[in-house]
Amino acid sequence: MGNSAFKVIVVGGGPVGLAAAHALHLAGIDFVVLERRPAIVEDKGASLIVHPHTLRILHQFGLLEELLLRGAELHHHLSFTAKGRVFNEGTRYTRIRENHGYPPVAFHRAELIEIMYKAFPPAVKEKILTDKKLVDIETNLDGVKVTCADGSTFEGSIVIGADGVHSKTRQLMRKLALKENPTRDWDSKNPYTATYQLLYGTFPSPSASGFGYDIQEKDKAIMYFSSPDRGWFFLYRRLPQPTKERASYTDKDVESVAQEFLEFPLTRTVKVKDVWPQMLGAGLTNLEEGIVQHWSLGRIVLVGDACHKMTTHLGLGFNNGIQDVVVLCNSLRKVINTAPNESQNTTALTQIFERYQAVRMSSLCSLKGDVWKSGFETQDLFMRYVMAPEFRKGRILDYVSKEEPMKARPHHSDSLEEDLSRKEPLPSSRDHVSHRPSTFSPSATNHQVQSSGSQFPSHLRFPPQQVEYLLGCYFDIVQDANPIFSKELFLRHYQSSLFSEDLISTIVIITAKLTGFTADGDDHPSLDSSLDLLLSSSLLEDDLIGDIPSLDQFRKAYLLAFYEFHQFPGHHSWLRVGRVTRMAYRIGLDRLDHIRTLYPDWSTVSDEEIQEWRSLWWCIYRLDTYSNLSSGAPYLIDDTVINTSFVRSLTTQPSESPQELYLPPDSEDLSKVLVAALSAPNTLLKSVHNITIATLRQTGLVIRRMHLPGSQECIATAKFAKAERQLATIRLALPTGWLNPRRNAFSNESHVDHHARMITIFHLRMAQLLLSIADRGLRQADEWLVSWQRVLEAAQDIATVADQWDSSFCLTVDPAISFTIFTALIFLDLHRKTTITVEEEHHNNNNDDDNNLSSDETNHHISILHLQLQHFGSIWTLPRLLKHTSILRKLQSISRWPPLLSPYLSNTVAFRSAFTS
Repeated sequence: MGNSAFKVIVVGGGPVGLAAAHALHLAGIDFVVLERRPAIVEDKGASLIVHPHTLRILHQFGLLEELLLRGAELHHHLSFTAKGRVFNEGTRYTRIRENHGYPPVAFHRAELIEIMYKAFPPAVKEKILTDKKLVDIETNLDGVKVTCADGSTFEGSIVIGADGVHSKTRQLMRKLALKENPTRDWDSKNPYTATYQLLYGTFPSPSASGFGYDIQEKDKAIMYFSSPDRGWFFLYRRLPQPTKERASYTDKDVESVAQEFLEFPLTRTVKVKDVWPQMLGAGLTNLEEGIVQHWSLGRIVLVGDACHKMTTHLGLGFNNGIQDVVVLCNSLRKVINTAPNESQNTTALTQIFERYQAVRMSSLCSLKGDVWKSGFETQDLFMRYVMAPEFRKGRILDYVSKEEPMKARPHHSDSLEEDLSRKEPLPSSRDHVSHRPSTFSPSATNHQVQSSGSQFPSHLRFPPQQVEYLLGCYFDIVQDANPIFSKELFLRHYQSSLFSEDLISTIVIITAKLTGFTADGDDHPSLDSSLDLLLSSSLLEDDLIGDIPSLDQFRKAYLLAFYEFHQFPGHHSWLRVGRVTRMAYRIGLDRLDHIRTLYPDWSTVSDEEIQEWRSLWWCIYRLDTYSNLSSGAPYLIDDTVINTSFVRSLTTQPSESPQELYLPPDSEDLSKVLVAALSAPNTLLKSVHNITIATLRQTGLVIRRMHLPGSQECIATAKFAKAERQLATIRLALPTGWLNPRRNAFSNESHVDHHARMITIFHLRMAQLLLSIADRGLRQADEWLVSWQRVLEAAQDIATVADQWDSSFCLTVDPAISFTIFTALIFLDLHRKTTITVEEEHHNNNNDDDNNLSSDETNHHISILHLQLQHFGSIWTLPRLLKHTSILRKLQSISRWPPLLSPYLSNTVAFRSAFTS
């Protein structure tokens, strides 16, 4: 049913403007299209590349069949140097066809517009007007009035500016915004920057149809596409310097630029000079690129090149404009249908437009990812594992029912894991440390092509209320290793559907597994099967997908790495942690505060989202610590060059300037950072946690250096002394009572905060234990007993902290603390079963009562640590394996050890296994 009270004025009759007309017509929304040129169909421009997700929408418009008869399917790719050397040849287009139902299709721009226009019924064509050059827009509370250069006026409810890169709508919107408030922050008159010149043209095809080639040279590049009857090239030439000014070029300029490319190849046998004399049309322009900050104002909204212009060399501009139209029209139709005979007020429309921009700029859509990935188009891995997921994010009109035209192959094998498995087998679910039966089967990876594009079991198998319950529970799990900073922000975005289904599925499935929650009904696939599929199918793919500023994909990759490390510990989980860490380095999470000032893609990210990226980085930092310290491997992260600050509080008042806290290049300055962190009580626990982890990392480095040979021994000794000084200053810099393992009832410390604080105490006690073990006095006959006493003291301190542990909080903290418990347990058990000579007993003046008391205390400590491992082991595999590892079984089977002499201690199996089990 049409809405007579609501009318849209579309400015611009190009491909995106016509797409808006189709979408509005199908939605039953009245509209008029105003095109400044004398005709809608003109034989101008070059080619448009249409990707699979856009073909689905054109199918909804009823255009697909005719379009495919006129377009050229791309099926062969080559990358050349300017001298004609092929450096990349791939089957990227075939892969896209297999996985998305159709490859990219090249169209002559004028033919595409002609098909889109002719498909309208006669009554609709009457609403598409030419020679209507926009000169003014007036807005009021009830609607808009548009004036054209010929004096004609049009009234409506909203204006959609689809008038391209030099949008007059955008200029008038800016004028209105500054008229309302001259001091407001707004986009400049020329918001885009051109770094390259573009010479585009079309000519009779010199090759077979379906070629999509690129030619690369310093400061120059070419894209070449072919159809049965014509070819197109795009010649890119770097400008002497970037410019924001609009340029006009003459035929002489066109000829001059062409001369520079005449010897460049287009195919293996054809050069630019071979087609230049036969040109059917050509043009020269500056290649403006950028994303404007403001996409709407009141009743005016922008789509397509009017609000974002980039990645023209990937052919994504038209496709992104279509996605704008779909997201906008879906929202408009929903709101209008709630009051079909009423005109929407400006406030409601503003909310629609703001949400439209938020969705298009979020990781849920492909827009920002397309910008980030645009430099990798010559790499097949990125086309298949980075671009392909963006096709799956494509939206469709949710009010048009059509049979799915994009028939992908029946099994999803477009994963990097599958490719690599041909050379080296990768772990299946059976490779994990698990004795449960697996119901995983290859058919579980079957998926139907849909807008969400998820290839994993959907969280929607739980009713919505259960999903929300599990998402709430997630924030009670391992809070010190949770890669999401703000629960409130997360739930608000979830309610607005701003998260990918893959991330929500991963969170829900892991939370359900850890909390023992199951969905009702017997026909649901088991959680074990879902987890098997998540871990095996995404071993490498998700990490590659995360090579963009996509918070959702990176969170998912981290969560799977964290879960596998603790639930399926071993070589493969260690490798997954390493991949996530290296990917964090690759996109710059270690220098987050620096790259925000250098790269536009990061500078546009909101402070809230940057906080979440910070939180994710420090979670990866902790995981790098545990995984490598426990395996005896070097850390991947270099503490001395981190330029990402600690997580800050978002509740800081505007008048306050929160102090940035960074890990110092010199670890001895950690105490200064700790003192500064005391001024931010809202984030004190997180900051102290990072600092104690950093302290633990430094002691781990000392352990690695303790066996350095010869002349390097003095280096190890100096590092040992430095680490001891650092640990001492950290302890003294902590607030009074911080190291007290009991809950501070007088300050109303919550049980959750108490246990979070206890984790930091564990870190420091473990650091002390490692330093005690590294003490060279243990290998010197005259000092070993004093040094051994230090080891025992540190192990007892850990047990004293564990004595205050509440087992109900085992799920709220990182279970990697089990390594600390395990190490202390080994040395306490070793002490209990060691005989000491009578002379040493006499020297220590120990009487029998004291010895009995000490023995009872040691037994108590060992029991406490065993029980704590048992409680953690009821949830996680890692502590369960540590509790039953061979070293502990060996210790338990020995009732008494020989006297503790230096050679025995330094080479004992228990000593070495404490760090490599």
